[in-house]
Amino acid sequence: MSDQTTAHTKARLRAAISEFDGKAMSLLCEAKVQLRDAPGFWDALYDLVDDDEPLIQAGSTWLVQQSLKCGDLILADIATAISPRLGRLTHWGAVLHILQALDAYDRPLPEGPKLARFAQSYITHARPFVRAWAVNALCVLAIHHPEFRAAAETARNDALNDTAASVRARARKAPGHAPATA
Repeated sequence: MSDQTTAHTKARLRAAISEFDGKAMSLLCEAKVQLRDAPGFWDALYDLVDDDEPLIQAGSTWLVQQSLKCGDLILADIATAISPRLGRLTHWGAVLHILQALDAYDRPLPEGPKLARFAQSYITHARPFVRAWAVNALCVLAIHHPEFRAAAETARNDALNDTAASVRARARKAPGHAPATA
């Protein structure tokens, strides 16, 4: 497949995602349905993850997360494609979607430590859902990367005392947490 073909698909996908207002997920679903069979679709989608436009980041990462959920993508491919782009994510929604996708992390991957450090960098974020999913992601990753277990346990314990109920609830559901007995 030529770079020109992928570039064309990327331009079409970017144009479709640019209609996204941050709320109407149906626009993103329609874009995927229309373009997923286009040459270079997945590469184009990954390229848009760290786009300069924040809503393009949010829309493309939502598509990545949803594609993982419905089985169109596997986490190993996502980790390889996205880990070099993590430092360029600027939209909180894009960060949230990647953290939520990490809930599917089911085996050690070479990108695991980088993903764990990414999650760690958001455990004190201003937005409660980002904090909650950062703690969850770190706990998931620590299952397969023992060098992060102490950090995950500390993050989970801190989250259990967070002022936001959503953070406390996610911390209680995070892997590795032993629920209190009555």
